[in-house]
Formats: sequence, C-alpha cells, structure tokens
Amino acid sequence: MGFQYVRVNQLLKDRRIITITPSIKLQNDDINDNGKIAVISQDQEFIIGYTDLVDKKLTNGPFIIFGDHTEIFKYIDFSFAQGADGIKIIKADDKTIDSKYLFYSLKNCYYPTGFYQRHFKLLKKTYIPELDIIHQKQIAAVLNNYDQLIENNNKRIQLLESMAEELYKEWFIRFRFPGYKKVDLKKQSARGWCFGDREDGHNIPVNWNYNELVSIAEFKRGRNITSSEMIEGEIPVIAAGLEPSGYHNQSNVNGYNLTISASGANAGHLAYHLEDIWAADCSYYQNDENLWFVYNALKFLQPVISNMQVGSAQPHVYAKNINRLSTIIPTNEWIKKYVDKVKPIYEEIKIINDKNALLIKQRDSLLPRLMSGKLSMEGKEVIWYA
Repeated sequence: MGFQYVRVNQLLKDRRIITITPSIKLQNDDINDNGKIAVISQDQEFIIGYTDLVDKKLTNGPFIIFGDHTEIFKYIDFSFAQGADGIKIIKADDKTIDSKYLFYSLKNCYYPTGFYQRHFKLLKKTYIPELDIIHQKQIAAVLNNYDQLIENNNKRIQLLESMAEELYKEWFIRFRFPGYKKVDLKKQSARGWCFGDREDGHNIPVNWNYNELVSIAEFKRGRNITSSEMIEGEIPVIAAGLEPSGYHNQSNVNGYNLTISASGANAGHLAYHLEDIWAADCSYYQNDENLWFVYNALKFLQPVISNMQVGSAQPHVYAKNINRLSTIIPTNEWIKKYVDKVKPIYEEIKIINDKNALLIKQRDSLLPRLMSGKLSMEGKEVIWYA
C-alpha cells in the first residue's frame, strides 16, 4: 500500500478537520456528580463530572480531545460539555477522514514533550499517514478490538483500586476497623483539612495520632535527566507528565514505589509504579512495609496535594510540603494489617498491567504494518504477508 504523509495543519487548512469552540463555559457550580451530560477536561480522568447544560455544538460527534497542556488524547463519541479551558476539540469530515483512525494516528505520531506550555502548535506540525477512507476504517476497526480488551482490563484495575481505597476509608477515615467498638477514643483534628463537617475534630483511637507524613514516610526529590542523557532501555523515566518522558537503561528507584509530579500542569499528581523507575522531575517514596498505606492515605488527600501548587508561570509541588501533610498515623500493627490485606490486590493489578502492556505493544506494532501494507484485512480476518 503506497501512501504519503499529511501535516495536521494542512488538514485544518483544507477543513478536512476543524476545531470547535464551545458555546457554553461551565462554572464550577455547574459540574456535579450527576447529570445528563458528561463533562470532559484535559485531566487524566476521562470524565470529571456531569451537568444538565447542553452545548449544541458538542452533540454531533465523534470528537477528538487534545489537552493543550497535558497532551492527553480522548476519543468522545457522545454528547459532552467542556469542563475547563485548555482543551482543543477536533472534529473530522467523515467523508474523507475516519475519526477513530485520526485518533489512533494522532496518538501514534505525536511526540509529547511533558513540559508546561501550549502544545496545539506542536500538534499542528505533526504528520500522519494519508490513506483513503476505506483503509482508514479497516485499520481503525482492527485497532479498536485491542482497545476494547485494554479498556476491559482497565475497568478491572479500577475496581481493584477502589477496593483498596474503600478499605482505607473504612478503617482510617470512618474508623470502622475490626473491633473498633471496644477501643478507647480521643478527639483530635488534622491540620489543614477536615473530612465532611467535622471541623471540631475526629474521634480516633487513643494510640493513633494526626501527624506529619514524614513521621512514617519521607518523599525525596528525583534527579532530572535530559533526553540526550537517556540511554535506550526499558526503565520508565517519571517526570512532570502523566506518562513517562522517556526510557533509560538504569533506575534510581528500585521496587514498587510512589511518585508525585513536581512541576507543570500535572504538578501534584500521585501515581504508583509496580516496577523500577528513574525518578526525574518528581518526588518519590519507596518502602514495601507501608507503601500501600501511604499511597491510599495520599490518594484520599489528592485534592489537598493539588492545592499545594505554588508558582504562577510554572506550578510546583515540593517534597518538603508533601512531607508536612497532616494525616492519620495508626500504630505499626494496624498499618501492617492494612498492607497485608491490600497487597494481593496490587499484585493482581500488576498481572493485569503486564497483560495490557503486551496488548498495547501488539496494537502499536500493528499500526505501521497496517499502513505500510505488510498487513491487510479481508472481511474480519487479518492476513499477514510473507
């Protein structure tokens, strides 16, 4: 199959794709937990809330969302509302460009920077393969099968994660741990935040305390590494973005670990990693004995962490401020009980993640083969050329 590449900016000039400016600008009060219309932003979370306000410009999809700061792509095939500034809404002329093919091509051909800046200008410079509409639809159909499998696995991961989060809340936020009715309590307040309307404090076990995170876990600053310093390898480099900024041949953090993005649009983003990493523009923590307790404590405090951003031009979240966070500190016995309960959950997540990694590798290797003609589709089967 012979083909040429076309620049995204040329597609815009030819109006084979267009960008849409919403007619409704939502306020914070317009976004709720329930509603008729999903609210989409450039955050990693696919849907950030719901509203009953209908933007008629955003009802006749499908659409492709590009996060101008976060460089995230989303494929939207339902009516939605824009949750905040910072996204570009792209719509394809379905007579010449298949929307799902455009989505896969942009994701595959665009190289994220991970820096805090406007990125749409870079997306417009991106080249994608220019194929006829029949081949676009065939390619999109094959790749979509992989995405369905990956999505199903991701739903399983989310369910497992919610189980660990809910157990943390049950034991350490609502204080309904096994035998809680027989425990003597005292009233104490967390510093800097409260849960619900309990501003006057929480009834907690007498031998538990609200204290700074550093009393059980100290986050440290990563060491930056430039792309020119990276040596080809399989170790993810964790920096300011939501995805690895690259891959290196050695790690500076070994074992399961936590990171919090240090700068940029995603400053304060908490993540866990079930592998060795190179911690770059982030703060990190590693200790198998209490890792999952610390993770779920910080997961609960994610809104507090996000509000710790400082700096106007370039937001930052510093390790020293993370370490000062006030959180519940139970006895080591209860930390161990919790970790023992949830550790098998994260081991199961690792197995699913490994399956997803293989599916993604297979899917991404298919796209250039499909475009080059080394693979072809006849009916529903994929035929390999020798």
